[in-house]
Amino acid sequence: MQPSGQRLYQIARKKLPPPLTARQIFLKKLQAGFLKFIFMFRSTHPWWSIYRTILSNILPDNILYRWQPYRQGECNRCGACCKILFHCPFYVETEKGGHCSIYNTPYAMKACLNFPVNPGDLAEIQRAIAPTVCAFSFEGSPGRVRMIDLAKGYSQAFTKGPKEATDTQTQ
Repeated sequence: MQPSGQRLYQIARKKLPPPLTARQIFLKKLQAGFLKFIFMFRSTHPWWSIYRTILSNILPDNILYRWQPYRQGECNRCGACCKILFHCPFYVETEKGGHCSIYNTPYAMKACLNFPVNPGDLAEIQRAIAPTVCAFSFEGSPGRVRMIDLAKGYSQAFTKGPKEATDTQTQ
């Protein structure tokens, strides 16, 4: 029995798509890599994506994230960067905009997680999606990385691990 004057409401549940399997994720990553290879001869955008992937995978965190304190804004999930040359297979469009289906999973690509790495990366995206404006910007600059600083960054990352090296670099 419900008390008088109160109503019960039933919430309509939307049917969510099932989560992607590891095989589906692998095939979609393969598809994205193949499309980048095809479009790399038509545009500079795939080159910047490959550049960001290489930086994200080989640089120690204390060098990779040196621009992070100067980065302003956050992703507004407009999806413009996911549809520059081709529609990213992981980007899902909804009524409220869109989202990456693997962004908050361990399968997320480091190139996407670290976007934008530096102002050059952001300038390439801004050029490609103009007149749409990305919500990210950079204020200031950490300066150039000298070879000795790069060597120190690698030695700290190998001796202490990437997380501890980042902590000591920022102090």
